[in-house]
Amino acid sequence: MVKKGFFVLFSVVCLTVFLVQALNFSDTTQGNFNAGTYVNTSHNGTAVVLYGNNLTGTFTSRIFDATSIAKWDNLTWQGNQPSLEFILIGDGLSDVWRSNNSGVNWIKINDDYNGADGNGGTKMARNSSDSVFILMNQDVFASNDNGINWSKINDDYNGAEGQNGFAFATDNNDYLYIIESGQEVWKSANNGVDWSKTSSDFNGGGGNVFGMVANSSGALFTVDNVASVWVSVDSGVTWSLAKDDYNGANSNGANDMTINSSNAVYILDTQDVWVSTDNALTWVLINDDFNGVGDSESGIVIYAGQDGDLYIIDGGEDVYVSSDHGASFSLVISSFNSGGQNAFGMTSLNITTNITLQVKNCSASDCSDGIFQTATLNNIDLQGRYFQYRVNFTSQEAGLTPLLYNTSIGYTILDNVAPNLTIVSPLNQNYTNSAILVNISASDVSGISQTLFYNGSVNTSYSSSVYFEFNQGINTLIAYANDSYGNFNSSNVSFYVDSVAPSLSLFLPLAQTYGVNTSLPLNLSVSDSGIGVASCWYNLNSSNNVSLPGCQNSTFNVSADGGYLLNLFSNDSLGNLASTNVVFSVLTTAPALNLLFPQDLSYSNDLASIYFNYSISSGVGISSCLFFGNFSGSWGLNQTNSSITQANNYFLISSLLEGNYLWGIVCNDSLNRNSSNNRSFVLDATSPKINILSPIGTVSVNNVTFNLNFSDVSPLIYCSYNVTTSGGGGVVTENTIDCNSPLEYQTISDGVGYVLNVYSNDSAGNANYSSSSFSVSTTQSSSSSSSSSSSSGGGGGSGGGGGVKKSVIISRNISDLVVSEGGIRKILTWKVKNSGNAFLNDCKFKSFGDYASWITYSETKGLAAGEEYEFVFDVNIPEEVYGKYLLGVSLTCKEASAFATFNVDIAGKQVDIKLTNVERATNDKVKIDYTLEELTGKDQKIDLQFLLFDSENKQIAEISDNKFISAEVKDEYEIFIPIPAELEGEIRLLVNLNSDTYSTFIQEDLVLGAPLSGLAVFSNRAFRDNMVSGLIVILFLTFAFFIVRRIRTHKSAHQAIIKTRRGSILNQIKKAHHSS
Repeated sequence: MVKKGFFVLFSVVCLTVFLVQALNFSDTTQGNFNAGTYVNTSHNGTAVVLYGNNLTGTFTSRIFDATSIAKWDNLTWQGNQPSLEFILIGDGLSDVWRSNNSGVNWIKINDDYNGADGNGGTKMARNSSDSVFILMNQDVFASNDNGINWSKINDDYNGAEGQNGFAFATDNNDYLYIIESGQEVWKSANNGVDWSKTSSDFNGGGGNVFGMVANSSGALFTVDNVASVWVSVDSGVTWSLAKDDYNGANSNGANDMTINSSNAVYILDTQDVWVSTDNALTWVLINDDFNGVGDSESGIVIYAGQDGDLYIIDGGEDVYVSSDHGASFSLVISSFNSGGQNAFGMTSLNITTNITLQVKNCSASDCSDGIFQTATLNNIDLQGRYFQYRVNFTSQEAGLTPLLYNTSIGYTILDNVAPNLTIVSPLNQNYTNSAILVNISASDVSGISQTLFYNGSVNTSYSSSVYFEFNQGINTLIAYANDSYGNFNSSNVSFYVDSVAPSLSLFLPLAQTYGVNTSLPLNLSVSDSGIGVASCWYNLNSSNNVSLPGCQNSTFNVSADGGYLLNLFSNDSLGNLASTNVVFSVLTTAPALNLLFPQDLSYSNDLASIYFNYSISSGVGISSCLFFGNFSGSWGLNQTNSSITQANNYFLISSLLEGNYLWGIVCNDSLNRNSSNNRSFVLDATSPKINILSPIGTVSVNNVTFNLNFSDVSPLIYCSYNVTTSGGGGVVTENTIDCNSPLEYQTISDGVGYVLNVYSNDSAGNANYSSSSFSVSTTQSSSSSSSSSSSSGGGGGSGGGGGVKKSVIISRNISDLVVSEGGIRKILTWKVKNSGNAFLNDCKFKSFGDYASWITYSETKGLAAGEEYEFVFDVNIPEEVYGKYLLGVSLTCKEASAFATFNVDIAGKQVDIKLTNVERATNDKVKIDYTLEELTGKDQKIDLQFLLFDSENKQIAEISDNKFISAEVKDEYEIFIPIPAELEGEIRLLVNLNSDTYSTFIQEDLVLGAPLSGLAVFSNRAFRDNMVSGLIVILFLTFAFFIVRRIRTHKSAHQAIIKTRRGSILNQIKKAHHSS
């Protein structure tokens, strides 16, 4: 048992190692880095550095492809971020000098820091933000650019008191302090702009001070004229004597004071240097002649640099440096300002460089869907197939650059095994039903996130087996699946669909009476667009089937007179069956008479001549046929025909009047047997009557009543109207109406010069047209004004007199086009109709107006009477255009013309909305994460509507929200939509966005997991992390089950693992489509 358990555990560990692989990428060579992008940076052969004198720059790495979903673990880098200390000196000529090599060389960076305020200065100080200050008597100057430019921030810090400042310092809170000649202490808490007195005569008459410093705790120290050292621990309010006579038997006084980063306080006393390391309580003479024998110049300024070195400038403007805390000094330069006046102050600035890194994970191969973010580099914890980093370089001094030598990225492949995918149905076979069950099996140890199938035209999301309607002929179904980590697989099957029966037509026998019962004709036509015709057969009165070899024409016999039903059949190779039938009769005991034209109860407008067609057959010959009718007003014999043929026979009647008529024929054969038959028809050559009751004259309301009246002897089959502007202008409105209920209401805008055109057709082929002029004015009374009305009509479209129709084109309106931005192409349609009864020749479609160039389409065609035609044209909207533009199209024929206008409104994108995640939060709620970005630079109030629809496009949930978004801000939001707890499967999410000036929407097709499953519609990191945790447990249980079963049954199980590493499913679908 121990061995078996060990084997199971070992298997799980092996599989886990296979699924989770720790790997890394690195950039170590210039070639590696050159695959990225430099901005104000370059590779100098050793490292990535700032290029030239740039103070900022970036390097963006190449895109790293893990070939599958990976967890990006860490990023390590090696580089250098050098810093440099600048020493600043102010001298008696108001010049400011700088050294960046520990005082060896100096350059003048400002020739007169205080302008017209005279030469000189008192002291210098610096705060933690590297702002530098100079105290000159009662004025305070400041520089925020390393001493290059200066401005006076206070021209009389102590008001009207008139005392000059002697000592100047900053503390750890960046407060500024001045001790003036009256031994009063002043303090500024806002970088020297405003000052307040904190103490008066702090040392009780001890005289002027010669320096002031603050330690890291904020304690202030100063030395006065009688060699006393004072300390304040409450921001200069109260002072206590720390040391009385710091220099013992030496003479009173001092020259300057400084403090280093270890809080050691130094006093410069002529050529002596004293130091205290216990907050000024005890003092030690560390150097009794800093500039040595032969140089009698006293020290003027002492300063402790940030690197621990001590600097002294003496009365000869010589600079001395000590690197051993003042024990010894060495001369680094004589007369640093080339004979200028004495220095009054010294300070330093720490010039730094910096490197920061940002990272992003991506799903797209160009990383366009990722956003750079700051992360903990030793635990990045991002997931995605692709990865990229960006390095930000900064420096405070041109020529001083940070250096990046190499980078290393650690990542873990989470799962690179493609899902198992099988198409269960359809199979590779023939189908006689176009609705075929689609059954796809997809499985993966990490879970299936999406399954699709391509049916030959579109991709369809798949969640469970479904019947799908396929095209006739050869079909190829392609199935796709990807797992939670983006691994992809596909499969396909080809099959043949033929569910359509052959096309079968029966020409003979006709539905008539035959005079013989032998060799009756059976003529047919059959074809099949699918797999092909297999056989044909027929039967009479549903009795025995008779085969038709080769589906050829044939003849047949009947046994007796009477009526017969002939059923004709054909099937294809898959058994699809077509059938048709005809009812005929056989009469051999009398002539077989059939009346062919005019048909019974028919209508006609031909008054000139009518042919009365009939057929007659008999086995013994026909003697004569008699033609009867009521053409003269009463029933009687009209004509006799004794020259009978077996084919077509007719009687001719000319110049009939309008009315209802009866006609009949009696035929005798040579055995004096007879047959008879009769029919009725109506002659009507009068056009329908059209009466326009309203509108007439001037109408005082916009809701215009169209009250029309139609009448005719024959039934009316078509009535319509349209309203155009006067002078042959465009159609304002049009409609087809019920001829028996012709009351309509339409809204017409104010305007003069409208024409109402009314049309009607009857069953006999007569048509009529009538028109009336009117105007609409809601600003005047409804009293009648001048109007005109005309009508015309004609039989069969060619009647005489006032019955001839005009050539009129009815055109439909074109809806306005609203788009968010230019640079796109839109397809529009314009439907026109020739409502006249004459052919319209050379009708030319073209665009017009100031923006006619947006429409390049043109066409010329003719329009037959009554023909309706739809022009399809492109509108090409240029880039970078906004606002509303009026466009027009026209149709100009030789006989008539029409036009239509429409607006193109280009709003411009004002707000961007993106969905970042959609998932089922609980059984009855869907959570939607989204971002809003304001693009116009103005604050906007946004109204949002979220709607969910099921697979039948029925709304199942809705919620609204509103947000206030500030100008040029991008924010993240979330909302929960209540849903039915049992809802699952394919759904559609629609988000409508509206502001005061802009509208847009986004739409996503989603697959919602079953309740309690926690299946995310969009995968997110938390979901994938949970899946990984669950995966280990599932793997253990699954493999333990199979291993134990194998031990017990001694059977081997084989598992095929397809190690296909592919990109996103959408890219693979596109490739599959191209290849198929």
